[in-house]
Amino acid sequence: MKELKASYLDIILAIAEAVDLVSPNVNKHHKQVAVIAWNLAKEMGLHDKDTMTLFIAALLHDCGSVAFTLDDRLKTLDFDFENPNRHAVIGYHLLKDFSPLKQVAEIIKYHNARWFEGSGREHNGEKVPVHSFLIHLADRIAVSIDLNKEVLCQVEEIRNKIIDGEGMIFMPEIVDAFKRVSNCEYFWFDATNPDNLIREIVLKYNTDMIISEKELLYYAELFRRMIDFRSLFTSAHSIGVSVVATELAKKMGFSEGDVFLMKVAGLLHDIGKIAIPLEILEKPASLTKDEFNIIKTHVYHSYRMLEKIPGFHKINAWASLHHEKLNGTGYPFHYKVDKLALGSRIMAVADVFVAISEDRPYRDGMKEQQALNVLDSMEKADQIDSKVVKCLKEDYENINNLRKDAQKRIMEEFDNFLYS
Repeated sequence: MKELKASYLDIILAIAEAVDLVSPNVNKHHKQVAVIAWNLAKEMGLHDKDTMTLFIAALLHDCGSVAFTLDDRLKTLDFDFENPNRHAVIGYHLLKDFSPLKQVAEIIKYHNARWFEGSGREHNGEKVPVHSFLIHLADRIAVSIDLNKEVLCQVEEIRNKIIDGEGMIFMPEIVDAFKRVSNCEYFWFDATNPDNLIREIVLKYNTDMIISEKELLYYAELFRRMIDFRSLFTSAHSIGVSVVATELAKKMGFSEGDVFLMKVAGLLHDIGKIAIPLEILEKPASLTKDEFNIIKTHVYHSYRMLEKIPGFHKINAWASLHHEKLNGTGYPFHYKVDKLALGSRIMAVADVFVAISEDRPYRDGMKEQQALNVLDSMEKADQIDSKVVKCLKEDYENINNLRKDAQKRIMEEFDNFLYS
């Protein structure tokens, strides 16, 4: 796949931006924490490799909060919020099974650890990484900044708050670095304009971080877990769509490389749902008009996130356009058939088929004839592709069994995740 040149850093940044989409109140929070941590690490003289590991962990530090309601997510922005370890442990379990992020997972697990005059070096017999204490301090600096006010006017108050926590809350060596670097205006300007430094870091390090096909699948699976493990309602949806879309692509003559891209696209097709409040995703009753309009934003967010990743053009088109209709009545772009590639049309059929066929906590999935009736109706209304529907019908039992098997496996994984 010569056209695919995604980098580790591009994908991590996409995840960070996705997690921060849940509310304007957390806009760019992960980027803020990452650049604050980066500048503290540089002040402390950390090696480049350690600094980059810290940077990645900071970009993902609150990824476990995707399983929270909006209110609970916003509570993490309070300087002294209660139960600070819950989302950190969830983040650890999301990441720990992906070998490229194993060290990052360990850092995130303890990123709210307090120093307690040195006794915080260990927690339940485990050594707490210094990087965790760095992220904790960077995080508390970030939440103390009011982005609606001029930042330099806030410096004295924030400095005093951090210094007051030296020893009990924060590691003294890190506070010392903060005392030095916080005298420099650039530190605060970077903290409030994180994209500037991030752009510089990406330009410097991105070419050394191109990922392999196998690693891409790792990250797609990570996205899938972050999307679907937010809720029992959706815990196996993305894997179902991926399996069905991949099988349809094979049967419709896609190349081996494109079949792989379809698998990835299926895992990523709902990534924008990270921006949708959990209360709406889990609502068993009918959605209000306002709530449905919020749901509709998920494909827009998916599209804008994925378009930022070099080499993802095809994956993005197939993943993010699954709510478009051939007659132009879909969303968010109202594309008609001439602008919808076959891969996008396959994903649209796969998404509808899986959504109506899978069991949800509040209702059973449709049986074969019911599901086919829905697809026939949509085909007649010129909403979905008749050739794709025909392909699904011709091998319905096999495709549906593949879906069921994959979703059963993921439900078991979800149960293990819940009780780990």
